[in-house]
Amino acid sequence: MVQYGKRRGTPMRIAIVDDEQGFREELTLLLRAAEGPCGCRIELAQFPGAGEVLDALPRERFDLVFMGIFREGMDGVAAAARLWES
Repeated sequence: MVQYGKRRGTPMRIAIVDDEQGFREELTLLLRAAEGPCGCRIELAQFPGAGEVLDALPRERFDLVFMGIFREGMDGVAAAARLWES
């Protein structure tokens, strides 16, 4: 089991997937604000769509993915299934 935090080793890798840049930036600010009080370390990556995060998987792994369900193109449920398979 991987333990996260400032003294526990690796930072938590989080992907934020949404077609609205404003939403991605707001969620990034919220997560960064929580990083200090909880004492954890995080690394964030932003993607404008499911295809982009799926393309990144051969070179990046994520511990947590925030993704909208109702999307144009590949919806969040189909993308989550593909993420799970990889």
